[in-house]
Amino acid sequence: MHPRPQLTRAAFEVLDGDWGFRFDREDAGLAQGWYREGIEFERTIQVPFPPESPASGIGQEVDCPIWYRREFSWSSA
Repeated sequence: MHPRPQLTRAAFEVLDGDWGFRFDREDAGLAQGWYREGIEFERTIQVPFPPESPASGIGQEVDCPIWYRREFSWSSA
């Protein structure tokens, strides 16, 4: 079931679950290409929870940029 049934679409994917997570304390991720494949994210966060929530598995205040990563595929049908 769609999280907001009044906004139902023909197709959607729920992306909740484990995502790679990384603090970017030096704000260097973009310049260092953290968006490229093969860059390791040392932590995991449970989405849809924010990093401040203990339910996320992080449970820390955020005072810098953060990055999320997850691989997935979908069908166009």
